[in-house]
Amino acid sequence: MEPIVLFNLFILLISFWVIMYTNRKYIYITLLNAKRFKLFELRDRLAVLAMRDRIDPESQTYLLLMDMINFFIKSTEDFRITKYIKSVIALERNPAIKEKIVKIEEIFNQNLDNVEVIQIYCDLFSTLESLIKPYKTMILLISRICIKIAKRFNMSDAYTNKIAGAEKSFESGMKSIQRKTRILESVVPKAA
Repeated sequence: MEPIVLFNLFILLISFWVIMYTNRKYIYITLLNAKRFKLFELRDRLAVLAMRDRIDPESQTYLLLMDMINFFIKSTEDFRITKYIKSVIALERNPAIKEKIVKIEEIFNQNLDNVEVIQIYCDLFSTLESLIKPYKTMILLISRICIKIAKRFNMSDAYTNKIAGAEKSFESGMKSIQRKTRILESVVPKAA
């Protein structure tokens, strides 16, 4: 190869690295923070409702919704999709958390008369969906590739089942978020 071609390739690689670094360090973080600020706004709206006595701050609805919002704020702090998925899968496999989620759904099904709280719940799931949506295809593709590699190299069924279980948990979580968002948006139209 000629030296000018090598030099151009070197400049191209350096340029590509600068673009990727800038994207990861500044643009990506800015976009992520815009979505995280929505979670902070939801928490503030819920606190304001409690201050105005529109919801009892000691009620299960308030406490559970505040816990959910705080969990998602913490899990998106230094957002890595793998860390987020691991925490969601761990939550789904924890029986105590599953009971809490069922309890939350029961409470919200009973308290459909408080439109402001339902709107916060709806906005929470819309925000979560917008956080995860860009990664959905990539995650499912990677998990399927891992399963194929595990089968190809005759890795243990436990490993393959673990990956398949994680993929299934992720897909069911995404479907659940989308379903809840649609249901809640049909009950409470978005404020203009």
